[in-house]
Amino acid sequence: MFLFFSFYFKLLRSEYDDIQRRSIRLLSTILLEPNLYMVMVKFVSSKTNLRQTMKMMLVGCPIMRFDAFHVFKVFVANPSKPDQITRCLSENRDSLISYLEHFATEEQEHSEVFRMERSMIINILSGLPQLPRIESKRLRNFTSCSSTVTTNSSNSSVIFA
Repeated sequence: MFLFFSFYFKLLRSEYDDIQRRSIRLLSTILLEPNLYMVMVKFVSSKTNLRQTMKMMLVGCPIMRFDAFHVFKVFVANPSKPDQITRCLSENRDSLISYLEHFATEEQEHSEVFRMERSMIINILSGLPQLPRIESKRLRNFTSCSSTVTTNSSNSSVIFA
């Protein structure tokens, strides 16, 4: 299973936007399929997978970021998060909440389901303990659990440090 996801993430890093969009949508479908529950549990137990998903929420077209949000919410909503996932989310809690509060296209904002899901994820994140993280001047960043991912607040450009 881990071998599958290691190859799968290569698709997500494709130079072709269409392949990236279809890959993240497929991943979302796989993780939300009830018959594949054990696949979902294994996937959302990986800090590497969380870090990759957080990166996908920052880059690409709005549709791809929205599909990455559907994957991200599975990490957050998991009631049995491993300690490494909880710690990563806690370290990035404030940045994630700030990002999610403004995360949506005009079309998505009109979706009651999306607004409820986003609100639920923000509430779960708000309930996590706040852990110290490295601050960045003028830039919003996700520390991404061991590597820094920074995005300029005026656009979606990303700087990896």
